[in-house]
Amino acid sequence: MKKLLIAIVLMVTAISVSAQTYTFQSFDNSVKDGWWDMSQIYQNQGSATAKLDVSDYTADKKEGTGSLKIDYLVGAGDGWGGYVVRTTPKPLNVTYDLSVGKQLTFWYKVIKPVVTSQGGSMEFEFKLTDANETGGEEDRFFRKMPVDFADASGTWKQITVDMNIGSDPTVSWAPQAQNGDGELQLHKINVLEIALVYITTGGGVNTPTAAGEILIDGLAVVGDKYAPPLDNFDASAASYAFDDMGWAGAGKGEVKLTDVTDDKIEGAGALKFDYTVNASEDWGGYVNFSKNIAKPEKFEERTALVVWIKNVTPHKAANPGRLSMRFNVIENNTGSADEGWVCMVPIDWSKATDWVRVYMPLRQRPAVEVGTEKMFPSDGFAQPWWDEKGDKTFNPEAIKGIKIELSAEGLTGPTGGGVKGEKLTGTILFDIIQQSGFQSADKQAPTAPALAVVKGTYSNLVTWTDVAGESEEKYNLYFSTKPITDINSTDVSTLKLNVGENVQVFEHLLRSPKVDRDETYYYAITCADKAGNVSDAAVSGAFVNKAKGIPTIALQSVNFKADGKLDEWTGITPFDMSPSKGTATIVNNFVVTDDNDCSAKVYVAIDNNYIYIAFDVTDDVVYDDPGYYTRGNSWALDATDLEIGLYNGNEHKIHTGYMRGAAPDYHVRFNKLRARNDHWTSVKDSLLLPGPNYYWGEKFPSGYVVEAKISLDDLANVRTDPAAAKDQIYLKKGYKIPFDLVINDNDGGTSGEDWQNRQGMISWGPFNQDGGWQYPQNWMYTWLGDDDVVTTDLDEQLPFAYNLDQNYPNPFNPATQINYSIANAGLVTLRVYDVLGRQVAELINRYQDAGSYNVNFNASKLTSGIYFYKIESGSFVQVKKMMLVK
Repeated sequence: MKKLLIAIVLMVTAISVSAQTYTFQSFDNSVKDGWWDMSQIYQNQGSATAKLDVSDYTADKKEGTGSLKIDYLVGAGDGWGGYVVRTTPKPLNVTYDLSVGKQLTFWYKVIKPVVTSQGGSMEFEFKLTDANETGGEEDRFFRKMPVDFADASGTWKQITVDMNIGSDPTVSWAPQAQNGDGELQLHKINVLEIALVYITTGGGVNTPTAAGEILIDGLAVVGDKYAPPLDNFDASAASYAFDDMGWAGAGKGEVKLTDVTDDKIEGAGALKFDYTVNASEDWGGYVNFSKNIAKPEKFEERTALVVWIKNVTPHKAANPGRLSMRFNVIENNTGSADEGWVCMVPIDWSKATDWVRVYMPLRQRPAVEVGTEKMFPSDGFAQPWWDEKGDKTFNPEAIKGIKIELSAEGLTGPTGGGVKGEKLTGTILFDIIQQSGFQSADKQAPTAPALAVVKGTYSNLVTWTDVAGESEEKYNLYFSTKPITDINSTDVSTLKLNVGENVQVFEHLLRSPKVDRDETYYYAITCADKAGNVSDAAVSGAFVNKAKGIPTIALQSVNFKADGKLDEWTGITPFDMSPSKGTATIVNNFVVTDDNDCSAKVYVAIDNNYIYIAFDVTDDVVYDDPGYYTRGNSWALDATDLEIGLYNGNEHKIHTGYMRGAAPDYHVRFNKLRARNDHWTSVKDSLLLPGPNYYWGEKFPSGYVVEAKISLDDLANVRTDPAAAKDQIYLKKGYKIPFDLVINDNDGGTSGEDWQNRQGMISWGPFNQDGGWQYPQNWMYTWLGDDDVVTTDLDEQLPFAYNLDQNYPNPFNPATQINYSIANAGLVTLRVYDVLGRQVAELINRYQDAGSYNVNFNASKLTSGIYFYKIESGSFVQVKKMMLVK
């Protein structure tokens, strides 16, 4: 098992070395290794055929065994020009910490200078995206690189840019997409992109092009951002004390520390460590060297340590894994005892290595259990289980010393141990221990905001006073029909998240199913400071005000006919989208002159198998150009959109991004050629084609009609990854459904840029503002059925199917989530087994009603490897595999 751990960690930190350079992507085999998403590129090619083909290339390179060849053609499909983008998988299966470096560098060589069909310039952009708390994408920043695509010299050239953050991408990393805190966290990069941009006067027809070929190699960060390091090992041998187990007499080991200058990573030299570990005791043996250090400035803001190590002379013990290296951080937070915290350095000391960059997160982790034995983690620090001291909490901000120890197992051990008295001898080099990462040192929560509520017409204005002494803080608003004592209660709904400072007011629109009625609401607000600390909630008393009745989704089957006639919708209240009546919102920066220009009535119903929808659109100019489809711009035509979450919004916090599984979100666009599942795009993006289940046609005197019968099973199965688990759609009468409708209006403009011809846009909800296609938090809502009383009648709910989802994330460390659904009430068991079939955890063993469920599994006490999880309920049995990687 130890060998597995080492293989995984070294795979993550594979690098090339030169003058303190962390080459995190050598481009030796990046395509073969799956570092690129080869399924798609992003482009605005117009009438051209864009490409950004990447391949591993061994015929020419700057370092390592190969380089990356890029064969490109950029179509300038917009008035300003064009782009083509290729990304890594979103996210990668590794997270890079690039924060240690001061600069980013790479090499390039032009092998076919750019050829353009008309004048213009080419730009090369790198993009970095950091990870959020669940491993998904958060904020994306980009940097323009001074690459000369026309260079005909045939030589390798190096690009080096600072890692500074700013607003001008020509001199700094600038924000491009911000879905989180708006800051680039360089210690958790999980998506990278390259973009080739052609700046010229372009257009959708007879699109100008730029084509060529280029090699890139050796993507790296260099320098030491958080200087000075804990130690640079320049002339440092005399500064270390050592312990060779001299108390053991003849059973002692040997330690020799020497300063060397002929083999190093940076600076003047490195530290040479010649050792002999004598396993003279039943428990083994050790040698170490250590020194006291002063706490570096702002060390409490660091998230990891990085040390460079080279195993020059391997040991030759009978058991290759018998020897381990333990990197110790000594802290004294309590003031009464020096607390040693240990991270295992994952190197096989029986094999020689070049310089290896070892990454050690400054976080507390439990010891790793291997059978009846224990070993130290390599992804964090644990106290020795035989010598726990102090408050037993890792406090690296109280660092006072470091110790590097080699330990040989005794008669037994996690890797098998060895004979008593065996001597393990070798030589190791050390260079520079750097600080890495950033976290806020602010651990104090802000005070609660002052909250007030003012009644309006069909709305309550929630107001507050910004918390004094805070800057760049965010405010989170909540509401409930019951007094709020806990904002995490299932009775509490999210009103608005991440409201910036100086806003101090938010309008809660009061809506009810079908008819106006009095509603009682309670409110709460919290403040999250820049460091992410959250205040206690300020809560309000009860506020009674009138809610406006709105249409709902009919819970019934429809005698559907795709014929453009709407007779089957008699008796179903439509969603009236009329700007003149205030029942539709004209989206900012769009023009709708009156209801004749753009308005609609929309009918929606749902049963156990289908969503039925009909759009009766009034539009003075109906325009449909097939060229828009081929350019990927169906949204710029006359088109209607359905944005819907098929789950009870009262039981889920607002989705800030589209979700799958037990609470799935969907965006369907309806055009003349097809109904398109617009967000979760599969290989086949046509959800419906004209036929018995789909109609799109013009009407007299102006406008068009859309009718669609959408299979819920088709929706649940369509996704970007065809191998992903099916969604679980489970609905009951009375559920509050996230929901919005959008009408796009193209009046037949002649601009070469398709987006300029979409003159008008209206939405049923007031918050959409052309953001609902990407962010469900911009949607409005309605109810399923005639009221908001959730039914308990089995005849008025959509049935569950038995299903067990793939855990997410997978691989995981150390926690993951498992979703499942049960068709019938009964006893449910969910258990985890190792590869030998031994049960290692029981997650569920109880009676459960039919429904969708999720359970968190924390495997912190398990070792890395393959595990299986098995669900049983009645005759339903299903097993899936997952991987724990520590």
